Amino acid sequence: MNIFFKAIVNILLVITSVVAIHAQWEQVQLPSPFANSYYLDVFFLPSNPNYGWITGFDGKVLRTTDAGKSWNGAIIFGNPFLESVHFPSQMVGYVSGPGGVYKSIDGGITWKDISPPYTVSQIWGCYFVDEENGFVVGGGCSMDNQTFIKTTNGGLTWQINYGFENQSGMSDIILYEKNGLGYAVSSGVLWKTINGGDIWTVLSYSGPKYWTEELTNKGNSFLLPTAGEDCSGGNKTTGSLRFSTDRGGSWNTTIVNKAMFGAYLLDQNRGWACGDKGEVLYTSNNGKNWEKKNCGIGSANIDDIWFINDTTGWAVGEGVYQYIIPTQSSFMIQKPNPPYCFGSSITLSAPKGTYSQFSWHKGNKNNQISNEDKIIIQSSDWYYLQSYNYASCTWHQDSLFFEYLPSQNIYLELSGDSILCKEEVLQASVKGPFQSCMWSTTEKQSSIFITQSGDYSVKVIDTNGCVYIFNTPTIIHSENVNPKIYVNGKTSLCKNEKTQLLAPLGFSVYKWNDGDSSLQKFVDKQGDYWLRVIDKNGCEFYTDTVSIAVLSIENNIESFFSSSFSFDSLVLGKDSCISLTIRNKNTNQDIFIPSPHLVHNIVFSIPPAQFPIQIKPGEAYSFTICFTPYKIGLWTDTLIISDTCSPLILPLIGYVNQRNDSVISNCTVPITIGSIQMPPEYGKVFTIAPHPITESLHLYLQQSMNIHSLSLVSPIGEIYSLDLMKSNLHIYSQLPSFVPNGYYMLKVNNEMYYPSFIIIQR
Repeated sequence: MNIFFKAIVNILLVITSVVAIHAQWEQVQLPSPFANSYYLDVFFLPSNPNYGWITGFDGKVLRTTDAGKSWNGAIIFGNPFLESVHFPSQMVGYVSGPGGVYKSIDGGITWKDISPPYTVSQIWGCYFVDEENGFVVGGGCSMDNQTFIKTTNGGLTWQINYGFENQSGMSDIILYEKNGLGYAVSSGVLWKTINGGDIWTVLSYSGPKYWTEELTNKGNSFLLPTAGEDCSGGNKTTGSLRFSTDRGGSWNTTIVNKAMFGAYLLDQNRGWACGDKGEVLYTSNNGKNWEKKNCGIGSANIDDIWFINDTTGWAVGEGVYQYIIPTQSSFMIQKPNPPYCFGSSITLSAPKGTYSQFSWHKGNKNNQISNEDKIIIQSSDWYYLQSYNYASCTWHQDSLFFEYLPSQNIYLELSGDSILCKEEVLQASVKGPFQSCMWSTTEKQSSIFITQSGDYSVKVIDTNGCVYIFNTPTIIHSENVNPKIYVNGKTSLCKNEKTQLLAPLGFSVYKWNDGDSSLQKFVDKQGDYWLRVIDKNGCEFYTDTVSIAVLSIENNIESFFSSSFSFDSLVLGKDSCISLTIRNKNTNQDIFIPSPHLVHNIVFSIPPAQFPIQIKPGEAYSFTICFTPYKIGLWTDTLIISDTCSPLILPLIGYVNQRNDSVISNCTVPITIGSIQMPPEYGKVFTIAPHPITESLHLYLQQSMNIHSLSLVSPIGEIYSLDLMKSNLHIYSQLPSFVPNGYYMLKVNNEMYYPSFIIIQR
């Protein structure tokens, strides 16, 4: 990677057709603090690919011993910038870069600085043919020469050698034998040694001297990625891939509008390359055509790439990615099992898996109907589905002609109206070709007989196996009721008396046998009375018959109060007695009254010494009724006096007002004394203890409430405020010593006043 510049560029290359099986890059989850780092080089041990290493910025080195299933990391002291990693064995390895050269002898767990003692403008790549013999390379862009630094004792000592190619930055090296063949690459230049690196010569010029960060070689083939348009990769709007199949004799160059940094050859014809903005490319024909294969990487910058075999690879840069080939399933529209019954709703679904961006079409591919993963259809037609597989980054499509079964002529038939009167019965029947049916009543025959109100349904299976559900309208059965006339009074009347007949409620139409259509009527004539009624469902019923008899006698007692007997209003603490006069209407005989009857006989009373009495024909008699209330409000009772035909009934009414007396004391102080009525719920709010109160006051609340203040009010208006302390439902107050003994009203304030009367007695 070029440390001076970054680029955002596009690609200009020939794309081949999509292969049958597509792969995906999956980002590896790394442990902290390695998850958000930038990585520059990846290497797996060819002799045992369970072992692999990754290095990058900030001195971070990742290692795996299980082929990448898990990764651990180390951070080299000083956080050096490390561009290259190479392990000749499982335990011994080296990393290099502008930050120096470091060695590990425990598989990458710990590292030791073995940097050469030479001044080099920029150390870059490293390669070791075994644990002792290897090179680090660099230089060539900053007015200095290409530098080859060799060790034969694992970095204890170094020997330096130079190349003399103007403005060509040395970056990478391969050494096949410690005393034999090797290659190196600098900006636009391919180098070669045949004596283990003692002498390096230019093998080939691959093109303009643009920054070339990676060297990969298989047999006669070389693949070199370039970045920018100068020695160090400046002007990062372009890059290229240079492929040679004749050991550098000729080069096939593909221009890529992104800076390219990493490359890997699987064999002499197939290879991979990577670069900025997620550019990951593959060739199967020695670079003539390149196919983009960055599914799962997106726009992340990728700096290096390595493949263990055709199907297992790794890419590093802005994250670590593993190349996998997902299991491919056929792309087919999913439909439920038959039968496909006419009129039913059928759900068509996209196949399960890594699919998105759905597009459903009906009839033809231009008629889009949905972009969901499933659709509900109700007609026979062609249906098309297109979807994107984000695992393989490819589009898939399928089509289906869906055909419903023809409709069967099956229906539900009712023998009559859905309203049943009295003993009527309704027959419900399934008609048409069907295999079986099941009613909501659990009956299985084709017809049922309905006598009760309710909702009925039947499940029918036709000859194709299709299921039909039929519902009856709501069946209403007017019960076979026996409506009755209510008599508000007597059925045997004296002369001049009437009785009230009340029709039963709940019907729509009323017709008395005398033609009257009212709900009530007063009758004074002897005879039979009955009603014809019709309910809201239109069903007709007849009531029972009420017989009224009229006798030749009449009542003897009359009162001068026709409706009620009222007392004048009183104030609390007073009482009142009033005389009531009754008269004997009979002209022939006396009437005898042993004693009138009061229903309640609590606040209204009749002095018993006034009875029994005997009243002569045509004469009147007066007796006293007293009203003695004990609380404020309206009071009522009923006076009943027996008579010949029916008793004399007289309501009694009395009302009690609050007391409100005003006087002037001997000290010329106005005093008002009044009475109040305490609502019964006041006593349910709290209880007071102890009582009488001595030194302290305790209130025990019956429910949670916010008490604002407590105060005592004496009978002469003195007010004493109390301090209060709260603990859940307990209110406590210490009584001030200056409050004298006596009677007080305790006022409890929580937005309402709750007065309560207490006694203080020390």
